[in-house]
Amino acid sequence: MLAVVSNEVQIATPSLPAALSLVQAGKLRVLAVMSPARLAVLPDVPTVAELGYPKATVQGWVGLHAPAATPPAVLNTLEAAVNKALQTPELRANLAMQGADVASKSGAAYGKAVAEEAIRWSHVVQTAGIPRQ
Repeated sequence: MLAVVSNEVQIATPSLPAALSLVQAGKLRVLAVMSPARLAVLPDVPTVAELGYPKATVQGWVGLHAPAATPPAVLNTLEAAVNKALQTPELRANLAMQGADVASKSGAAYGKAVAEEAIRWSHVVQTAGIPRQ
């Protein structure tokens, strides 16, 4: 972000939390967001899909992981605690200020989403010819 603000580079694709304070201070201008839908915190900013690039969408997400051998009862307890926390107005407001939309998924649905992302990005890596390290 420092390189963009100091005009060392003219464009960047930062995460929203990394850039939002600079945007709000008028030091950065957002041209488009790469999320599938417009962001509540930047409602006037178009998506890249709206600008004609529907395959360029990227959805940032954060999830909670546990070791594979974690007992189902423990996973259920953790899932319930996280879902309860995600319903608190304070946490929702804090996340919204960072540009995050709260979307809780069950463990199974989250696992499916992670697997789908792995397939998507594996294809991107292969298409770009990026070698494995």
